[in-house]
Amino acid sequence: EKVIQLRGLAVDKLATRWADIHKIGYREKLTPKTIDELFQSQQKIFPVIRNDENDVVGLLHFMDISTIGQTEKNLINSMHRNFVTCEHDTTITAVLQLMAENETTVAVVMKNKKVYGMVNLTDILAHEPVCPTTTDAVSH
Repeated sequence: EKVIQLRGLAVDKLATRWADIHKIGYREKLTPKTIDELFQSQQKIFPVIRNDENDVVGLLHFMDISTIGQTEKNLINSMHRNFVTCEHDTTITAVLQLMAENETTVAVVMKNKKVYGMVNLTDILAHEPVCPTTTDAVSH
């Protein structure tokens, strides 16, 4: 068994950079073609932006729109408005606490009042390095 070492680590070390994230416009239609394009990106969560890239109004989870069918889906009804924001230098421990308190698995990371990136629970759990637990350190 291994333990993920997170104490003191800032969230910007694990966040996916904003420029690398596929975003969707607030007024876009979720047509089968758009849904296919989102699928092709291999991203699972898409920020929904309104006026500019720093105006995040929700998050669209691909699982919520990937049901089989050829009908257009409503973006406003499909997106999640429950997400948290944090500063780029917030510790991972504090981000996890914020996620837990708000019952979400995603945080939008800010730096100088602009969106810096996004981090989700999977990014945090996939982080290395790991250190042995006390039970690993004892030989049996």
